[in-house]
Amino acid sequence: MQLPIFILSSLAFTGSLAVSTPRQASSSILVTLKPDAQDSQTYFDEGLRQIKTPVGGPGPYDTVALDVSENVQQQGLRCQLLDENHMPIQLERGGNEDTTFSDAGKGDWIFKSGEQGVTAIVCDPSFVADSATGAPHQTNGSSIDVRLSGGTAALSLAFNEDAAINGEQKTVEVTGPYDTVELSLGTDVHNQDLRCKAVDAGGREVTVLRQGTAAATFADGGNGPWTFVDSETRLPLASEVSQIVCDPVFVKI
Repeated sequence: MQLPIFILSSLAFTGSLAVSTPRQASSSILVTLKPDAQDSQTYFDEGLRQIKTPVGGPGPYDTVALDVSENVQQQGLRCQLLDENHMPIQLERGGNEDTTFSDAGKGDWIFKSGEQGVTAIVCDPSFVADSATGAPHQTNGSSIDVRLSGGTAALSLAFNEDAAINGEQKTVEVTGPYDTVELSLGTDVHNQDLRCKAVDAGGREVTVLRQGTAAATFADGGNGPWTFVDSETRLPLASEVSQIVCDPVFVKI
């Protein structure tokens, strides 16, 4: 049986509409920053650590909200904001202070120090609340932390206490490029002289510089971040990082 031309045309038109209609996601993780001239809304994927720059720019902002849709399996997911120095921003909601924030249907978190620029948003399934101290930590209770930063990229890696005894290496999921690296050791870490190194995609050690001292490994010492530099000229040089290795056998050279 042949259909009239106008019916075929109508069916074709209807089909084209069906194809062009965007499919709505069944689940969503949304971080909203405000009150810049326009609210910044950044979406994240479920089940993995992600670092993103705020959509629309760094602000400044003074409140943040996390909206986890009911179809997301981890309803207690937490995220973190990094300031212009790539440090976690202290937040407050309902009398609770923390540097990671959740949804829980309780609305906005307020920046404790007022308006600040936000260089990165980190959402990580391993983040847990620590309202008692306001300090973020990983579920493994690590107090050995390596922070990479550069431009709009920022990343924090937590190592187990065992890293200070037997050594440990971790793959960097977001390779950068980065400009600086910083090692922070908790007071509970017995080996306060622990050193780590950054390795690029070619397996080469990245040279670092702090207070005029260049080395292939970096320590804490309470003196802040180390800058990535050219191994010969000692001039700042951003580098991609594929691995961070911490090992008690590393010594200052």
